[in-house]
Amino acid sequence: MNIAEIQTKLYKVACPMCHNATLEVILRCDLGYGECLATGKCQSCGTIYEINTENRPLDDGKGLLEQVTCSYCRAKEVRLDFRCELSSRQCFYVAGCYSCGKPVFPAA
Repeated sequence: MNIAEIQTKLYKVACPMCHNATLEVILRCDLGYGECLATGKCQSCGTIYEINTENRPLDDGKGLLEQVTCSYCRAKEVRLDFRCELSSRQCFYVAGCYSCGKPVFPAA
């Protein structure tokens, strides 16, 4: 996946910390690995995330998502994306709507 494709996907994603959809691609070339690392940075809160384009199937909890409805377009097609925060190395799942691409926040 190239930088333009990553940025296009980030425009559809909300920041898990502040929930604003203001993520942009930042290249980090200061890490000493020989290659630059594409990271996402929230323009609103400044949180930096590592970008990973690897897909892995998620079987656990899938039945729970079948009951979730998107609050924007009312679709019931929800996907989970796995995200990790670069600075703290904490990883988490973010629910998003297949139809409109907006983040979905299931009711607790």
